[in-house]
Formats: sequence, structure tokens, C-alpha cells
Amino acid sequence: MPRPGYPPYFDMGCGDNDMSKGEGDSMSLAHQTADDDLMELLDSHLWLARGGSVALGPPATLRKALSQAHMFSSKDGCGTSIVKLCEEEIHIAGDQINRLWNRIRAS
Repeated sequence: MPRPGYPPYFDMGCGDNDMSKGEGDSMSLAHQTADDDLMELLDSHLWLARGGSVALGPPATLRKALSQAHMFSSKDGCGTSIVKLCEEEIHIAGDQINRLWNRIRAS
């Protein structure tokens, strides 16, 4: 159950089911945003990185949330996600987190 004031979250926890890999989540497709559009939002605020259903830190910029999610998934091998708080409720799944992280490192 989501906490009051936060958007619904998608359980991307550790496990062997498809949900832990960001697959089979029909909502992730509805809220997914193109990589190029997200690259333009790197310094915008109110992004929350999650490991499973647990916040990995306070809301921050997209750049920081990507860093938190990438470090957590590399360290623990668990699924991660990032959501945009407020009215937009953009959801970024693990595979897109990895693509964006690689683009940041290359630039």
C-alpha cells in the first residue's frame, strides 16, 4: 500500500518472477518516458529511487536518483525503479535506468 502523499509504486523487489525484472508491469508502459526526454530532465527535482518497495533516499534530482538506483542494483542485484513525484507519476524501470546511467557516464 503506498504511503499518503506518494504515488502508487510498482513492486520491483528481488525474486525470480518477471515483475522483479520490470517485465509484465502494464503500468510501466503507460508511464514510461523516452530516454532522450529523460536526459533533458536530469537536474529536475522530486524523483524517488526505490529498491523493491523501499525508498533509497529522499526525493532528489533525476541524476541523483539514477545514481542511487544504479548503485543499489549493482550491489544487491535487486530490481530498482524511479518515480517522478507530483502530478506526473513517471515510472522508470530497471532496464531504462541502466541505459540512462550509461549515457550519463559516456557524456
